[in-house]
Amino acid sequence: MPITYIPNDPRAGQPPNGTIAPHAGRPAGLAGFVFQNVVAEDPYPVGSDGFLFWQCREAALRAVDLWETIDGPLTTWQPGQTLRLIQKGGQPQLNAFYNRNSLSFFEVSGAGATYQSGASTDVVAHEAGHAFLDMIRPDLWSAMVGEQGAFHESFGDCIAILTALEDRATRQALIAGNLLRQSNFVESTAEDLSHGIGALIDPNHNAADPRRAFNTHQWQFPSALPVNGGPGELINEVHSLGMIFNGCFYDTLTNIFDAGADQSEAGLLAAAHTTGRLLAAAARTAPLQSRFFQSVGNAMLLADQDMNGGANAAAITNAFAAHNVTLNAAQMLATTSVLAGRAPAANVGRVTDIITRASRRDLVSKVGKAVQQRFLAKRYSFGSRKVAAVGHQHKVPLGDVSEKLAGVVCLVLEDVLIGVDDGRAAALGMMPSVGQSVAEVQNFVYSLNEAGQIDVDSEGNTETTHSIHRVGEERRLVRTRFSCTCGRYH
Repeated sequence: MPITYIPNDPRAGQPPNGTIAPHAGRPAGLAGFVFQNVVAEDPYPVGSDGFLFWQCREAALRAVDLWETIDGPLTTWQPGQTLRLIQKGGQPQLNAFYNRNSLSFFEVSGAGATYQSGASTDVVAHEAGHAFLDMIRPDLWSAMVGEQGAFHESFGDCIAILTALEDRATRQALIAGNLLRQSNFVESTAEDLSHGIGALIDPNHNAADPRRAFNTHQWQFPSALPVNGGPGELINEVHSLGMIFNGCFYDTLTNIFDAGADQSEAGLLAAAHTTGRLLAAAARTAPLQSRFFQSVGNAMLLADQDMNGGANAAAITNAFAAHNVTLNAAQMLATTSVLAGRAPAANVGRVTDIITRASRRDLVSKVGKAVQQRFLAKRYSFGSRKVAAVGHQHKVPLGDVSEKLAGVVCLVLEDVLIGVDDGRAAALGMMPSVGQSVAEVQNFVYSLNEAGQIDVDSEGNTETTHSIHRVGEERRLVRTRFSCTCGRYH
């Protein structure tokens, strides 16, 4: 029995809705979803509960298809084997979220319209993108630096764009209209949700315009950005800040397509798959650093060397430079500082396999002393090259951010790549600084607080992204979900 399906967003305008055969269920042995409120297959009218179930299911499974095209079989989620797909959550709200247990979507009515976040392929694919990234990079879940959280949101947008480009009619419309290098219905995501924010919350809300990957936003320190702004303006908020990486990604995709011999819709699909594979590979391997957009871009260059012989280096470098993100993959792996102590051992299982006590003391003298700092053993692989690393973890007090966060701390983790220089341990690439990381974390938490994204009393507010949990005698700020809501910015 066919179903009614919207291949993009309800307000995208094209391609048109249609009836299709629904996606088959996931094979045994692969990660899948637990579906809620299952109804029989039928081409239900748009807006009905029956339509919403099959639309949300189809969009989620198409996003999984895309992921498996660019990254291989999806065998597990983080942290379990299945995720619930809740296409119509409880309390009405303009929201959707991923919380490691579910992809949850909501419905709200007002101003003569009903907004169903689960009816948007953009929104469903975006939330699935959070789940994909969390599976390959669980360390980003707890990240407390602005660019790292912004990359998570951008990654969801990139997955939404790539999922849209899997649709042949979509690619044909882009090529026929010569739309790739102008505002279009693919690079613009979650139009219906943004329309609802403008209609029901505030027409001057920052998220009242959809996020756009075709943009001219320029990277700058998040702390230099305002914490609020008008529709579509670049502000210090993770969804908005993520548009910088959206631009880098979309420009990379279009640069690769423009440089190719096949300028048809098939060539566009090939360019999308190439860019998607580079993004997935880089997301796996990019060191956890404060300048994370740059870290991912350099990892894309290294992935391209390994996968394509560096054929797309100019496309990647020029795309990031267009948004003021300078790449230099060689510099990322170059010696920054020679450390006391021997080189890392061939097999890495413990911190002492990577850095001796003498190396650790030397490293602390360079990055600075911090509250309850420790080093964690890590390993990164850039193609055939394996690089040892230590994660530098310490606690940041948050009382200076807000009185209501007095006595609250959070953990910050940044990576230091460790290599060999003349037989001794050496720090490679970007070196963290305790002073800078404390400032970046406090600025990120400030932006969360200003947006009302901290559930201070741990009341289970599903529109917030962070809450305060007790860990022993300690009150610690932790992430509870990635949420589509952008808080009270206006």
